[in-house]
Amino acid sequence: MSDFKFEIALKPAGQGLLWALWTISEKKASGVLTIEWERFRKQMIFRRGEPIATKSNWPQETFGQFLVRAGRFEAQQIQAELKKKDEAVSKVPLGEWLLQGGLLQPMEVFEFLSKHFQERLFNLIALSHGSLKFQSMPEDQLTQVDASQLPEPFRKLLWNAVKQLFTDAVSKGKLSAYLLRKGYVVKEFPFPLSAQELRVWNQLKTEQAVSSLQGLSLQFFAAATEFDLVEWMKSDEEKLFSDVKDLAEKFSKLQLHEILGLEIDSNTDLVKKSYLELVKKYHPDRLPSQHTSEAKKISEAVFAKINEAYSVMMDPIKREEYRAKLELAKTGGTESLNESLEAELLIPQAKMALRRRHFAQALELYKKIQTVLSEDGEILSDLVYCELMAMVEAKGDFKSKIAPWREQLKAAFKANSSYADNLYYRGLLWKFEGQEDKALSDFDKALDMNPKLADAASEARLLRMRKEKKGSGFFKKS
Repeated sequence: MSDFKFEIALKPAGQGLLWALWTISEKKASGVLTIEWERFRKQMIFRRGEPIATKSNWPQETFGQFLVRAGRFEAQQIQAELKKKDEAVSKVPLGEWLLQGGLLQPMEVFEFLSKHFQERLFNLIALSHGSLKFQSMPEDQLTQVDASQLPEPFRKLLWNAVKQLFTDAVSKGKLSAYLLRKGYVVKEFPFPLSAQELRVWNQLKTEQAVSSLQGLSLQFFAAATEFDLVEWMKSDEEKLFSDVKDLAEKFSKLQLHEILGLEIDSNTDLVKKSYLELVKKYHPDRLPSQHTSEAKKISEAVFAKINEAYSVMMDPIKREEYRAKLELAKTGGTESLNESLEAELLIPQAKMALRRRHFAQALELYKKIQTVLSEDGEILSDLVYCELMAMVEAKGDFKSKIAPWREQLKAAFKANSSYADNLYYRGLLWKFEGQEDKALSDFDKALDMNPKLADAASEARLLRMRKEKKGSGFFKKS
């Protein structure tokens, strides 16, 4: 497989590290798999489908920190030995240094190195952002690599890692786009299964509601999405929501009488009949409670337009005024489309793209919305965040834009001081500037306003962990 290669942008419900590791093993490929996320980078080297070495700039993955996590040494002991090693200008690996100093026994060194290698291979298996890239290499270029050993067959360890790391929370995160869906698995699972696991897999070949799955069943579904082994079906509620979204797009291009499916001169009996049919089918209360607020907003915007059409067509005076506007519009005297409604209908789409981290798409939508809702603090805040993250994804130089963005967020907060996301976005700007104390303060303020703001909670937790680890020397060079 000298020409085998691939490149993947990671996302929750798609091919990920699990698929990549299995595929390299299946094709018995030799080469380098590169994983990039945030500012970190890891490389895994393979020979004939078997991993033989890893390299990482992630401070948590050093051998010294692994020994601390394993409970074999205290952090202070590792730091002291690293200091002695530096003073001795020793280039030997830390494991060999500890062995020479009598702090580890030979069998311990082998055992810990093997477990450390195993951890570095699998600890990012649930990663849902960043990128993967594999480039094959001739085997003769890998002869100088100091090969590490695994205690058991690679694929067995890989499947065990899935069962350990694909917790219910992680699996639901990977399946977030399908939590309201039903589906069933097809074909056979690519890993060897025990008799009990095989029974569970075969049970999943019948229709399953994702929201009802847990444990191994949920892990199977999450893993199967990476191998495209799940057939998904739309529920009745999703079909309804899909119809409502289509209707919203259609309504943005229709006149009021056309929304009711009538001619402008239709009698009031036909108006009532058409209105009641639309109400029965598209009333917002027909959407189930688990649908998102964006779905509710779309449905409410559609229903508001139906009510407006009914109100105008039932009132003789309003209908005549409406008729006059249409006639005037034919001569170019007024806009024929309701720009405000069109912008309101775009907001749920923009929010959905933002939540799914499709920042370029969200940015395009928010720019359109902002031309109409130019003083909306929430829209202005989200627009700054989209611009920031779109540039981060594109690896552009955004540092010079941070100060203007901060001023825009300040103005947006004045327009809407109850939007907690604004403070979360401001915290991100401080974080990118390296001012972690100010970032943490803004993340905490955002959580005070909205305790359910998961992104702010995650960032605050990471910053506190980083501060604690810095205080204990956790991130120092090993």
